[in-house]
Amino acid sequence: MKWRNFLPLIAAASFSFLLGTGSPAVAADQDVLMTGGKTGDYYLYFGPPIVKLLEKAWVDAPLQESKGTPDSMDWLVEHPLSYALLQGNVYADLIKNDKYAGKIKILRGSGIGNETVLAVMNDKIFTRSQGSWSAVAAHAKQVRIVTASEASGPGQTLLQLMRLDPNGLGKAEPKFMDSMDAALNAVADGRADVALMVQFANPQNPRFKLIAEKGLKIAPVLSASMKSLEIPGVGPAFTLCENAQVAPDTRINTACSPILIATGASNDNQDLKRVFAGVSEADFTPTEPAFAKLWKSMLSKGGAAWDAAVSKANELAAKNNL
Repeated sequence: MKWRNFLPLIAAASFSFLLGTGSPAVAADQDVLMTGGKTGDYYLYFGPPIVKLLEKAWVDAPLQESKGTPDSMDWLVEHPLSYALLQGNVYADLIKNDKYAGKIKILRGSGIGNETVLAVMNDKIFTRSQGSWSAVAAHAKQVRIVTASEASGPGQTLLQLMRLDPNGLGKAEPKFMDSMDAALNAVADGRADVALMVQFANPQNPRFKLIAEKGLKIAPVLSASMKSLEIPGVGPAFTLCENAQVAPDTRINTACSPILIATGASNDNQDLKRVFAGVSEADFTPTEPAFAKLWKSMLSKGGAAWDAAVSKANELAAKNNL
C-alpha cells in the first residue's frame, strides 16, 4: 500500500485521539475505582489503600476520576465489575431510584473515612447567627445560600437537608455554582452569605486554605431531622464527627457521612467476601502521614452523642433568640 493510502487512517486516528476516544489511560473494558477529582482527598488519600485491598481479591482497578457520587453510581450501573467510593448520605437517597435500585451493592460501609458537613459563612451571618446552623435554617429565606452543582455531593446534600426540614431550611432559595470553589468565592465577594460544603476535614486541602485566605468562618451543621436518614443495610447516613480539624488551630463537632466502597450488584467475585470480611484499620489507613493523623483523630459517634450535640445547638439558638 502506498504512503498516501495511510493518510486517511492517520487523520482518523488523530481526530479520535483529540476527541479523547483514543486515550490510553483506561481501557474501555477496564475495571476501575471511581473516586473524585485528581486533587481531591478521595483520589489522593482514600483511594490508594482501597486499590491495594482490591488486589488481594485478584482485582486490578486503577483510580478513575469522577464528578461525584451520582456520576460514580452511573458508572457502576453500566460497569458492574468496577468499584466506587461513594458519599453515604447521597447514596442513601439515590439508591431508592429505579435507575440504581438493586444494581449496586456496598462492600464496606464503615472504617474508610467520613466527610464532614460544614457551613462556610461570611462575617455578618456568622456574627448574626453566632455560628448556628439552626439559626440559618430558621431564617433560610432571608439567607443567600450557595453550594456546588446540583449533581455534586454538596449539591445533593443541600437538597436532601431541605427535604428533611421543609418548614425551615426547605424554604431556602439556594444557588448552585459550577464548583465548590466558585461557591466559596461567592461568599467571599459578597454575592452569597453561606456555602454548604461536604469535605473531609483537612486544613492542608486547598479548599480549606482558600477559606482561610478569604477570612471566612466555618460552622458545624447539625439538625435533628438529619438523624432520620438511613443508608440501607449500613446504618445512619449522618453521625456526629468529633474533633474535626477545619483549621490548624480549630477543631469542631459537626455532622458527617461515611465513605462507602461499592460495586455492581452482579459482581460475583467470591474473593471480595473473604477480603472485606478480614479487613482491619490498617487496610484503610491513608499512606500520607499527616493525613493519616487527621483521619485517626476524627471520631464518628451516633446515638446519645448526636442527640446531645443537636440539643446543645438548638438551646444556643433559642437562648439568643436566633
